[in-house]
Amino acid sequence: MGTAYDVATVTVFFLLVGYYLFLTDRRPQLLTRFLFSAIVFVVANQVGNFATRTGEVGAHALAVALIIGGVAYAGIVACS
Repeated sequence: MGTAYDVATVTVFFLLVGYYLFLTDRRPQLLTRFLFSAIVFVVANQVGNFATRTGEVGAHALAVALIIGGVAYAGIVACS
């Protein structure tokens, strides 16, 4: 875990898994909806790592937006 994006995305992913395991009734439909957030976190991590290597500000903004979007989507799915 070399970058802040690694730490952020893995932490949020583990929180999402913990929420699913301990605070839900473990419906498969909910798991498939959370899978979309997990894919967004993977993409955000890759974009963030690219931004860290190259220093591109736009890529940093996209990575942060993807992380926030993935968390927001997971929150909306969890509350519905």
